[in-house]
Amino acid sequence: MPMALSSWFQGLVTRHFNANNGLPANEVRAVMPLADGTVWVGAALGASRIEGGNITTYGREDGLPSPFIMARLPRP
Repeated sequence: MPMALSSWFQGLVTRHFNANNGLPANEVRAVMPLADGTVWVGAALGASRIEGGNITTYGREDGLPSPFIMARLPRP
């Protein structure tokens, strides 16, 4: 089932992200928020970095071996 990602802070929805406004696909498979406020999103067609409401998307053309991001791995 496709789903989109909403950003939130302290439980309040502030912005809705989906394929219409920057994510590579509506099928979000992994989400990794970082301490600096950046959020990495793994989707069916690539990975995106959301920083300050700006979305940068990475795919095969950017060096990903596959655009299908299924999960995030913890940092070593």
